Amino acid sequence: MIHKQLMLGDIVKKFILIFIICLFGFLITGCGVRKVNRNIKNMNELKLGMTKVEVLTLMGTPSKSLLFEGNERKTVEILFYPISTKRDYVPLVLVDGILNGWGEDYYKERSPRIP
Repeated sequence: MIHKQLMLGDIVKKFILIFIICLFGFLITGCGVRKVNRNIKNMNELKLGMTKVEVLTLMGTPSKSLLFEGNERKTVEILFYPISTKRDYVPLVLVDGILNGWGEDYYKERSPRIP
């Protein structure tokens, strides 16, 4: 009888551990989905000519960024925001602190040549 109770207790402990792991996984995934949805929604509010402060206020902190000197000594900054849970990002291109364009095609035209 004691042996069966011990086994049942072990099963309950394992079930609780599996439940907690699954719950944690769902919470992490849910947070990522919310961020992606927010980024996609906020992209609809972007306007050419916005300042970097306005872009950051609207979009939040980018996941990654790239800064380089472009033509005519202009500072080019590219901010990357996730738009899917599969590590797809939309690049926002700022020239001298002003939003000049966004999207993959625009980024490819403006990004530095990396050998």
